[in-house]
Amino acid sequence: MNRTALATSTSLAYDRLARYLEWMEARKFVRLDEEGAVVITDRGIETYDELVRWIMQYVGKLRFPKTLVERRNGERQGKEEDYDDGGKDEE
Repeated sequence: MNRTALATSTSLAYDRLARYLEWMEARKFVRLDEEGAVVITDRGIETYDELVRWIMQYVGKLRFPKTLVERRNGERQGKEEDYDDGGKDEE
């Protein structure tokens, strides 16, 4: 996705998005491809998945896609379902 479309879809001002992308690029979470599109890296996917697991452990059951890999592979097909935390929030 190009940076302008990403700024629009996230409702961020372009300059703010540019700062976030610069931060994420420095940490190898995203990269720009040869056409200037923003692409999430394997490290970015792993970090996202780790963050979701941490949130589920410490915050509880929220609505998150299970992993970016599943979303990328189309296994969720646009559906957003509850993250399965293995019943940790049940007593």
